[in-house]
Amino acid sequence: VPALRKAYPSGSYANEGDYFEPAWQQAFWGESYPGLLAVKRQVDPAGLFVCRRCVGSEEWTEDGNCRLGRNFATDVVSPANL
Repeated sequence: VPALRKAYPSGSYANEGDYFEPAWQQAFWGESYPGLLAVKRQVDPAGLFVCRRCVGSEEWTEDGNCRLGRNFATDVVSPANL
């Protein structure tokens, strides 16, 4: 894979990407990632729509079960956010 990575440093079809890719934001999304993350935060401010190695998933545990550094009951479901 190193020869392919050298020839094509970013971009992939997400379902065909390496499940364990350490630099997945760059490898899968390239220079578009910051803009995609900004859109994700606008349309899904609670961050509830998540899948492994998708935009914004770095805010979740590796198994996708828990949000990192956020209390769902107080930060997401509080009356101020409804």
